Amino acid sequence: MFFFSKFIGILLNPLLWIVLLSITAWFIKDPVRKRKTNTLSLILLLFFANNWIIQNLMLRYQSSPKPMDRGEQYSAGILLGGLAGYDETYKQGFFNQTSDRFIQTLRLYKEGHIRKIIVSGGNAIFAGDDFREADFLVENLIAMGVPKEDILSEREAMNTVENSRLTHRITDSLMIRGPFVLITSAFHMPRAMKTFSNEGMAVRPFPCAYLALPSDKKFGLLSLLPSANAITLWNIYLKEQVGNLFLWLQKK
Repeated sequence: MFFFSKFIGILLNPLLWIVLLSITAWFIKDPVRKRKTNTLSLILLLFFANNWIIQNLMLRYQSSPKPMDRGEQYSAGILLGGLAGYDETYKQGFFNQTSDRFIQTLRLYKEGHIRKIIVSGGNAIFAGDDFREADFLVENLIAMGVPKEDILSEREAMNTVENSRLTHRITDSLMIRGPFVLITSAFHMPRAMKTFSNEGMAVRPFPCAYLALPSDKKFGLLSLLPSANAITLWNIYLKEQVGNLFLWLQKK
């Protein structure tokens, strides 16, 4: 199921559709069909490259900010992987554009909102065999002053379902009681909440790493300009919806 979902995610890349249509048009001999195919390719490009459209979709889907109240405390915060990757050239891990998850987890711990940090993340990107995202994150948390005894790690999960199941094993084995703070990207939070709920874990969402902000809803002349970032966001959005579909199918 994991490999199939990843394959479907690749097929849902809008840029792939546009490129395939353009290649198809190149080989079409009939001028009418060629023109229609090129026109469809252009329409898709203009639609998926429109930043205003995808920003509004992201805003409707992603979780709203849920700041902590003063004195709000939890036994542990669960930091989901997906914020770091491995570079084959440098042979080391690097944070990616969603590294705000790490920053906010560290802040919650430093401010006393969470007493322990549970890091969950394996090697979902098939990087070097020895690389585990959880190990990389634990190393950086310790470097930032978090005591090793306050960090728990799960280094095998390859997707959100495994994140929830393997994290649940840790909390049960150590008899750590919830609710827990779930820390992940705002666009991933709706699916993550459903997944952990299905696993029977009580979690309090703390979304971060926002890819769309309320100000992005405003329409102006710049909204008509094609944007490479828009296609990237579409890829993220569609993959997340595939994840929701597989989550729904697993409950059937």
